Amino acid sequence: MIIDKPPLPDDPTPTDAPPSYDELQRPVSPSSYPQDNKTGPSQPFPSPSSPASSSSLKPPPISHRPSKGKKSKWFPFGQSSQSARTQQEVKETILGLVRDVVRAPEPSAAISILKDCASACATHELSFSALLQDKSVEGHTPIYWSIVKRPAEPQSPTDIDLVATLLSLAAPLTPVTVSEIRLACLQNSDQVLFQRLRRLPTFAPVSGTDEILLGVSVAPDEIEVQDLPGDEGAFAASFRIAMFHKRMRVSKSVRLEFIARDGTHWNPNYVKGTWLVSLTLMEHSPPTFFDSRLLIEEAKPSLPSSPTGGSIGGRKSSTVSLEKSKPKPTIELRLKTAIQLGPKRSSHRQIIVDDITVPLSKSPMGNSLQYE
Repeated sequence: MIIDKPPLPDDPTPTDAPPSYDELQRPVSPSSYPQDNKTGPSQPFPSPSSPASSSSLKPPPISHRPSKGKKSKWFPFGQSSQSARTQQEVKETILGLVRDVVRAPEPSAAISILKDCASACATHELSFSALLQDKSVEGHTPIYWSIVKRPAEPQSPTDIDLVATLLSLAAPLTPVTVSEIRLACLQNSDQVLFQRLRRLPTFAPVSGTDEILLGVSVAPDEIEVQDLPGDEGAFAASFRIAMFHKRMRVSKSVRLEFIARDGTHWNPNYVKGTWLVSLTLMEHSPPTFFDSRLLIEEAKPSLPSSPTGGSIGGRKSSTVSLEKSKPKPTIELRLKTAIQLGPKRSSHRQIIVDDITVPLSKSPMGNSLQYE
């Protein structure tokens, strides 16, 4: 038999001692918890599946910019623009992605990646235009490599999409980038691509005067280059210049550019004053001897329904077609150098000339061309 021991007057056990082992084994009901009647009824603790949120679990504040679509899977960074370290990481990641795009271009994925990169730059206050024009890929810009790696014979007209996308995202282009583009076209001797690029305002913007004169309905200047048989580097270039007379009188200059065989970049230029023909080599072109004849034919009359873009010739083409007058003789000018022709600012200035300039008055018919 167990007899409870009466408490001793001097028992050292405190009255608020922890509960005994037996008491710990008893189930505890929620009502046994103390209630605070001043704060109202207690709220149940949300379960993990509860949609309720707690302010203590909120992420740190994020600086938001206007969203441009769903979050890209290429960038595992937050959107805070306050961390210089995060901004540098984003920059390095973007440069790496752009390098991969030009290293193994896949047009279907490349454009999507580039757009994601542009969105990431906007979020982190980076200039995607500056990154695309940075010589970050083996000493050259990504645009340069996209042109150099372009197939000589494109499989489809959309093969230029990568180049055009890079140019549009990089606009406005710096003079250094334009020089890189010219060099890339020279490396491939790609006259076709070069002429297509010259029609892009991001690469070769026209003057304000020509923009007003030509409008949107006039066909652009046409330049065709044909390599002639043989090993002498001979070629023939044909130009069809829209509104030649009016542009010479108003704009005072008409400038053309083309790439001939062996990667030579030519710039025939009709300049103001007494009408002259000036021929130069553009930068990156190797020096060369030059002997040629410039033939200026009368513009062929065009039908009224055709575009107004004409070529070199008289301004009364419709009258010519009605009167059936005798065609004017072809204007012929000789352009020749006794020594090598080279680009301006060449390192061999003492042994080359940097341009060939011939007045139209050298030809009996050429002198009257500017007064028609």
